[in-house]
Amino acid sequence: MAVSAYYEALVFEDGKKINVSRRMNMEVNGQLHWHPYVEILLSLSDQNTAAVNFNPHDLRINDIVIVYPGELHSVQAPQEDSWLIIQFPVELLSGLSELSRLVSSHPRRHYLRYDPSQIRSEQMVMGIKKIVELYFSPEPFCETKMFACMLNFFAQLGEY
Repeated sequence: MAVSAYYEALVFEDGKKINVSRRMNMEVNGQLHWHPYVEILLSLSDQNTAAVNFNPHDLRINDIVIVYPGELHSVQAPQEDSWLIIQFPVELLSGLSELSRLVSSHPRRHYLRYDPSQIRSEQMVMGIKKIVELYFSPEPFCETKMFACMLNFFAQLGEY
């Protein structure tokens, strides 16, 4: 089967550069797919699973999965509200040399196990939750604030 058969088209509303969802599209639940965007997934269930480039992960609450553009992956959840999902074009990060190296480096870190005893782990989870909170907030400059949180998340990932 052609790689194009696994392509998932993503829609960004209102010209935004960042997509955020509290609900998983159950039509792709467990389905192998790829897209040209970065995707950060925060597990809200101990029953979620994810595979990136055929490397499987059983997740617990607050575990993080990062999928880079073009990577074949699947995520599975018992219900549609088992993930927090953030999607954005890699160009948001590639303009900064430090983050560009992080995004383009091999091997990439796809899975981050949550460790409540590690302050950095807690900060990364709180940063993702703040992005989600801002996305649904009516306050001004939300997208700019989301971008700042995202930059902070990737700076922490680089130091992780």
